[in-house]
Amino acid sequence: MESTIFEYLASRKGKQFTIESLSNVYTGIYFQGYSEPGGYITVEAASNISVKPPLDADNRKGLIKIGWEPPSDGLPNFIKFLDLKESENAEIAKLFVETLQDGYKLEIGTFKVEV
Repeated sequence: MESTIFEYLASRKGKQFTIESLSNVYTGIYFQGYSEPGGYITVEAASNISVKPPLDADNRKGLIKIGWEPPSDGLPNFIKFLDLKESENAEIAKLFVETLQDGYKLEIGTFKVEV
């Protein structure tokens, strides 16, 4: 799964990207990101605006523990401002898989990513 995400990110270098997750547990899970000046990447993970059924407190705690900032006024999704090391495609791919497992609490084999 990480390799699929990695290859997609490599093909979108310097461009906005969106990755969706399909599962039997939730609908509406996606990641999106875009490049900032200097090569930094900002990424977002879907919140209860699109995720159904809504994420519970345990999901939110998991996302925050991974380093996602919770939704706020003007920023409706979970967001993460990545430093240069974190902005590498391999690091982003790891982050997204970790987020699906530890934040959204999806087990391997119960979801797939669509790029």
